[in-house]
Amino acid sequence: MLGDGADEEPGAAMGADADRYFERGRDLRGKEDPDDVRATLADAGLARADRIRLMTMVTAASGVIVATPGDATAVRQAEVTGVLLASRLAAPVFTASLNDEASVKAAAEQLRAAGAASIAIAPHLIGPEPEAVLAAPAAATVGAACSAPLGGHPALARLAALRYVEALSTALAD
Repeated sequence: MLGDGADEEPGAAMGADADRYFERGRDLRGKEDPDDVRATLADAGLARADRIRLMTMVTAASGVIVATPGDATAVRQAEVTGVLLASRLAAPVFTASLNDEASVKAAAEQLRAAGAASIAIAPHLIGPEPEAVLAAPAAATVGAACSAPLGGHPALARLAALRYVEALSTALAD
């Protein structure tokens, strides 16, 4: 899910198209849009849109753990989504691995040390990954609420279509 092109400049191959895409807060490297993660938190009743053009969010949780499947590399890659989500929620966000209970506990401890009274887990998953079943138990372990995986969010369809057009354009240019 994450990882290809991690060392490249985001959207470098797309030029002006990438600039327009990043202006809307999207990441062409395949990472989830923090608005999509925010939407799943909102669907779970853990965040709601501010009335000022969705620029910032008001969240029921005072801290969020973006929990991703995988190892330390996956957690580092999820930090991009975490930073963007933190800026939208104006709340602390830490990342953790769904495959490592100690990682989730450590993130929860960091959030509580930062003053978070209520914590939400935002699974950094698209949907049917086997690790999806780990999200609810991870949340229960640290006494947190949990939103659903991103699932079939329309922004993912737009991203897939954009990637397809990018690949098609490259293939036709050759």
